[in-house]
Amino acid sequence: MLISGIGLLVLGVVPGWEEIGRMAVYLVVSIVYIGFWLALSILCSVLFRGMATSALATLALWIFFAFFMALGARLAADVIAPLPTGASMNAEAVLRTIRCGPSSQWWSPITLYSEATGIVLDPLRRRRGHWS
Repeated sequence: MLISGIGLLVLGVVPGWEEIGRMAVYLVVSIVYIGFWLALSILCSVLFRGMATSALATLALWIFFAFFMALGARLAADVIAPLPTGASMNAEAVLRTIRCGPSSQWWSPITLYSEATGIVLDPLRRRRGHWS
Protein backbone atom coordinates (compact mmCIF):
# COMPACT_ATOMS: atom_id res chain seq x y z
CA MET A 1 0.00 0.00 0.00
CA LEU A 2 2.87 2.33 0.75
CA ILE A 3 4.33 1.78 -2.72
CA SER A 4 0.93 2.46 -4.32
CA GLY A 5 0.50 5.65 -2.33
CA ILE A 6 4.00 6.87 -3.16
CA GLY A 7 3.43 6.05 -6.82
CA LEU A 8 0.23 8.09 -6.88
CA LEU A 9 1.97 11.03 -5.19
CA VAL A 10 4.97 10.89 -7.54
CA LEU A 11 2.65 10.90 -10.54
CA GLY A 12 0.96 13.98 -9.11
CA VAL A 13 -2.34 12.35 -8.35
CA VAL A 14 -3.49 12.97 -4.83
CA PRO A 15 -5.20 9.78 -3.68
CA GLY A 16 -8.73 10.33 -2.47
CA TRP A 17 -10.75 8.17 -0.14
CA GLU A 18 -11.93 6.01 -3.02
CA GLU A 19 -8.37 5.17 -4.10
CA ILE A 20 -7.33 4.51 -0.51
CA GLY A 21 -10.33 2.20 -0.08
CA ARG A 22 -9.49 0.36 -3.29
CA MET A 23 -5.88 -0.09 -2.16
CA ALA A 24 -7.11 -1.49 1.18
CA VAL A 25 -9.46 -3.95 -0.57
CA TYR A 26 -6.61 -4.92 -2.93
CA LEU A 27 -4.40 -5.56 0.10
CA VAL A 28 -7.05 -7.77 1.74
CA VAL A 29 -7.66 -9.75 -1.47
CA SER A 30 -3.90 -10.23 -1.93
CA ILE A 31 -3.47 -11.40 1.68
CA VAL A 32 -6.28 -13.95 1.22
CA TYR A 33 -4.72 -15.19 -2.04
CA ILE A 34 -1.24 -15.50 -0.52
CA GLY A 35 -2.77 -17.13 2.54
CA PHE A 36 -4.44 -19.74 0.35
CA TRP A 37 -1.13 -20.74 -1.24
CA LEU A 38 0.61 -20.68 2.15
CA ALA A 39 -2.07 -22.95 3.63
CA LEU A 40 -1.78 -25.28 0.65
CA SER A 41 2.00 -25.45 1.04
CA ILE A 42 1.64 -26.19 4.76
CA LEU A 43 -0.86 -28.94 3.93
CA CYS A 44 1.57 -30.45 1.44
CA SER A 45 4.38 -30.30 3.99
CA VAL A 46 2.19 -32.18 6.47
CA LEU A 47 1.06 -34.78 3.93
CA PHE A 48 4.49 -35.46 2.42
CA ARG A 49 7.50 -36.33 4.55
CA GLY A 50 10.22 -34.92 2.33
CA MET A 51 10.79 -31.20 2.01
CA ALA A 52 11.52 -31.42 -1.70
CA THR A 53 8.43 -33.55 -2.31
CA SER A 54 6.12 -31.08 -0.58
CA ALA A 55 7.68 -28.13 -2.41
CA LEU A 56 7.34 -29.89 -5.77
CA ALA A 57 3.74 -30.89 -5.03
CA THR A 58 2.81 -27.30 -4.24
CA LEU A 59 4.62 -26.06 -7.33
CA ALA A 60 2.86 -28.68 -9.45
CA LEU A 61 -0.52 -27.54 -8.12
CA TRP A 62 0.34 -23.92 -8.90
CA ILE A 63 1.41 -24.83 -12.44
CA PHE A 64 -1.78 -26.85 -12.90
CA PHE A 65 -3.99 -23.97 -11.83
CA ALA A 66 -1.96 -21.36 -13.74
CA PHE A 67 -1.57 -23.08 -17.08
CA PHE A 68 -3.69 -26.19 -17.44
CA MET A 69 -6.90 -25.02 -15.78
CA ALA A 70 -7.79 -22.84 -18.78
CA LEU A 71 -7.36 -25.81 -21.11
CA GLY A 72 -9.44 -27.98 -18.81
CA ALA A 73 -12.15 -25.30 -18.66
CA ARG A 74 -12.37 -25.23 -22.43
CA LEU A 75 -12.61 -29.01 -22.54
CA ALA A 76 -15.25 -28.99 -19.80
CA ALA A 77 -17.25 -26.38 -21.71
CA ASP A 78 -17.15 -28.58 -24.81
CA VAL A 79 -18.36 -31.58 -22.77
CA ILE A 80 -21.06 -29.75 -20.79
CA ALA A 81 -22.41 -27.64 -23.65
CA PRO A 82 -21.12 -29.09 -26.94
CA LEU A 83 -21.52 -27.20 -30.16
CA PRO A 84 -24.00 -28.86 -32.50
CA THR A 85 -22.79 -29.56 -36.01
CA GLY A 86 -24.48 -29.02 -39.30
CA ALA A 87 -27.89 -27.42 -39.72
CA SER A 88 -28.77 -27.54 -36.01
CA MET A 89 -26.12 -24.92 -35.07
CA ASN A 90 -27.70 -21.77 -33.68
CA ALA A 91 -26.64 -18.69 -31.72
CA GLU A 92 -28.00 -19.99 -28.41
CA ALA A 93 -25.82 -23.10 -28.52
CA VAL A 94 -22.71 -21.05 -29.29
CA LEU A 95 -23.48 -18.59 -26.47
CA ARG A 96 -24.09 -21.45 -24.02
CA THR A 97 -20.68 -22.94 -24.84
CA ILE A 98 -18.94 -19.57 -24.60
CA ARG A 99 -20.55 -18.81 -21.21
CA CYS A 100 -19.72 -22.24 -19.83
CA GLY A 101 -15.95 -21.78 -20.28
CA PRO A 102 -15.34 -18.85 -17.89
CA SER A 103 -17.69 -20.25 -15.27
CA SER A 104 -15.72 -23.49 -15.19
CA GLN A 105 -12.48 -21.49 -14.87
CA TRP A 106 -13.71 -20.05 -11.58
CA TRP A 107 -12.50 -23.19 -9.83
CA SER A 108 -8.99 -21.82 -10.25
CA PRO A 109 -7.73 -19.53 -7.47
CA ILE A 110 -5.54 -17.71 -10.00
CA THR A 111 -8.56 -16.80 -12.12
CA LEU A 112 -10.49 -15.68 -9.04
CA TYR A 113 -7.59 -13.50 -7.90
CA SER A 114 -7.07 -11.90 -11.31
CA GLU A 115 -10.80 -11.19 -11.70
CA ALA A 116 -11.09 -9.76 -8.17
CA THR A 117 -8.03 -7.54 -8.42
CA GLY A 118 -8.98 -6.38 -11.90
CA ILE A 119 -12.40 -5.27 -10.71
CA VAL A 120 -11.02 -3.67 -7.54
CA LEU A 121 -8.35 -1.71 -9.38
CA ASP A 122 -10.58 -0.75 -12.33
CA PRO A 123 -14.24 -0.77 -11.22
CA LEU A 124 -15.50 0.28 -14.67
CA ARG A 125 -13.99 -2.82 -16.24
CA ARG A 126 -16.44 -5.43 -17.35
CA ARG A 127 -15.91 -9.07 -16.57
CA ARG A 128 -14.28 -10.91 -19.43
CA GLY A 129 -16.53 -13.95 -19.50
CA HIS A 130 -19.99 -12.43 -19.57
CA TRP A 131 -19.80 -8.99 -21.16
CA SER A 132 -17.21 -9.07 -23.90
